[in-house]
Amino acid sequence: MNTNLRLCLGLLMAGLAGPSVLAQSAVTASGITEPVHDATLGSATIGIIHALKFKEGDPVRAGEAIIELDKQLEELDVERRRLIWENKSELKLAETQVEIRRVLAESKAELKLAEAQAELRKLVAESKVELKLAEAQIATLTSDLDSTRKLFKTSKSVSQEQLDKKELEYKQAVAERDKILVTEEAEKLLHKQAVTDQEKALVAKTKEQLEYKQATADYEKTMAAEEREKLEYDLAVESLRRRHVFAPFDGVIVEHFKKVGEACQANEKLVRLVDTTHCYFVSNMDAKAGSRLKLGQPLKLELESGDNIVAVTGKVHFISPVVDASSGLLKVRLLFENPEGKIRPGGAGRVILEEGARVN
Repeated sequence: MNTNLRLCLGLLMAGLAGPSVLAQSAVTASGITEPVHDATLGSATIGIIHALKFKEGDPVRAGEAIIELDKQLEELDVERRRLIWENKSELKLAETQVEIRRVLAESKAELKLAEAQAELRKLVAESKVELKLAEAQIATLTSDLDSTRKLFKTSKSVSQEQLDKKELEYKQAVAERDKILVTEEAEKLLHKQAVTDQEKALVAKTKEQLEYKQATADYEKTMAAEEREKLEYDLAVESLRRRHVFAPFDGVIVEHFKKVGEACQANEKLVRLVDTTHCYFVSNMDAKAGSRLKLGQPLKLELESGDNIVAVTGKVHFISPVVDASSGLLKVRLLFENPEGKIRPGGAGRVILEEGARVN
């Protein structure tokens, strides 16, 4: 039954009842009551009704699940996604690889050692001191040997033993010089090898730096996969949550439209939830009387409660910005509290606009 029809019935009932003492002494307007929160709820997905958590007439708190659909597959998917997301082995391995590669890339010990070895071999290979000394000694011994040989042939003032000794010293010096030459050739080879080792160390260092960059990229990729797994887990949790119908506000279950075991479609109405603690009194009143009201203005209400009339105070909550062209009436809505549920929304009543005035 729509609001206008119920208002008409309320006015008709008031007319049939005849004028009351209050009607003779006050300006009133008839209307009906309705709950502030009245929602017909459905599921966001299709499924089979698995459980009705509350029966009709039960109070429900906001956020509580009223209806539960079949959810075995969603529960398994949540558990699977949770295990995948909570498994941190790949992430820890990637972190370890990054740290190892970082240490290796930042370590300069091997490269510095190779550079020092190359520099040392270079200095040794380029040093000619020993060779120059050996050649100077040979030159001295050559001159001395030639003089000794001349004296031995001409004057016989030098003995054969002295000549033999000079020749032996000369031969030893030549042998020492040759040994130094061999050593220098070896040092040149060692220098070349040290340079090669230095180049290898530099190549290895470059490789380690590239491996560090690659390990960092792999870690970032693993982190992205971790975030994706978390997102997939959250989506699975949300899919499981959508297998329930939750109360959007505190209220009372008025009616279930499906039974356990029945199938439901997405957005099909399944349950009606009403909050009767906060109600509106809705009246289509004379436009002149309504235009004198102000938002927030308190007014007395007399409302039906079974065979009794209950007096409460309501505040003007809404005044329509337009007058109904066909009836000339203005829609006004008053908000009143109904904490004990004495007033059943949908009943008729009236609002006292002016005390002590006679209704025309």
